[in-house]
Amino acid sequence: MSFKTQVEWQEGPNQTSFYTKRWSPSNQITTIAKLIFIHGFMEHISRYDHVYSRYAEAGIEVFAFDQRGFGETAAKTKTQGQTSWPEALRDVDYFIEKEARLVSTKVFLMGHSMGGGLTYAYFTRDVPLPSSALITGGTILSSPLIQQAPGVAAPGMFVRIGSFVGAVLPKLTLKVGVASKDICRDPVIQEEYANDPLCAPIGTFKGIADMILGGQGLLDHDYVRFPESLPILAVHGTGDKVTSCKATEELMEKTNAKDKTFKTFEGYYHEMHNEPGNDKIIFMDYIIDWIKSHV
Repeated sequence: MSFKTQVEWQEGPNQTSFYTKRWSPSNQITTIAKLIFIHGFMEHISRYDHVYSRYAEAGIEVFAFDQRGFGETAAKTKTQGQTSWPEALRDVDYFIEKEARLVSTKVFLMGHSMGGGLTYAYFTRDVPLPSSALITGGTILSSPLIQQAPGVAAPGMFVRIGSFVGAVLPKLTLKVGVASKDICRDPVIQEEYANDPLCAPIGTFKGIADMILGGQGLLDHDYVRFPESLPILAVHGTGDKVTSCKATEELMEKTNAKDKTFKTFEGYYHEMHNEPGNDKIIFMDYIIDWIKSHV
């Protein structure tokens, strides 16, 4: 086996216990980079075993955690969906500080979907988050939630009402969902997702409003604060039915980074790492090669 995995519960902000996972190269493989990964809405990091084992085999150590309100982290305390952008960004900063402080290799931050929006937001706050300077290699956005795809976008009035309700009752939940047929084109993955108890269709008004309004804010004004010197890669499938490929392209056009790349994958759905057959390999290897070119 050319990689190792480690699962650990770690205490984080607000006395929250987080489920974490690490995929590391074996002792026979030189570690060339470290990647910290932020997962998406209504999912969890164990869905990425086939992805990050491949990264580890390529010499890239990957660390990820089930976010506040999701996956094993939420299941342990029955707090599914209970999150907000300020809390999530503080959690990201906390784990970056822990994971990147003493690392000798370049460190990268990557996020998928909701996690992609959080990843970009992490670098564009009014006051820079304390550990943002520890991301020395670059940042990667995979199908980021900047805007929802046209066919699933929540009405603006609903989002505004949700924001108001969330401010008053931040833990109030509602049933939401992403159609399993829309996440990728692999029927096996679709079925697994639909039947995965850790992908429960639960959110809070606060968490959902923050996610949608925050993504739009990145496109409207926050982009001006993205660090010019930080390399950024954004990747999106042209067939994505969950988040908007066009919005990602527009965000990248506005982003004033010296080293920026926007790459589309023709016909790919939302979870490009879960597309059928060789398609997912093409996608994964593209990301791996980009990281290698920036170490």
